[in-house]
Amino acid sequence: MDLRGLQEVIDRVIKEVWILNISKDYKSFYLLKEDTLKNALYYHLWTRLQHFFEQNTVRIYTEYFL
Repeated sequence: MDLRGLQEVIDRVIKEVWILNISKDYKSFYLLKEDTLKNALYYHLWTRLQHFFEQNTVRIYTEYFL
C-alpha cells in the first residue's frame, strides 16, 4: 500500500476511535490526565489496526524527538 493509502486508513480509524471509544472512555471517567488519554488512544488504535500495522510495518511512537 502506498503512503497516501496508509495515511487515509490511519486517519479514518483515528477519527472513529476518537468519536466512538475516547468519548465513551471520557464519559465513563476512565481518562484521568493526558497520559491516560494517550494510552487509551494507543490501545484503541492498536486493537483495531494491529494486523494492518504488522502487514505494513507501521509503528506508533508516543514520544517525538527532534
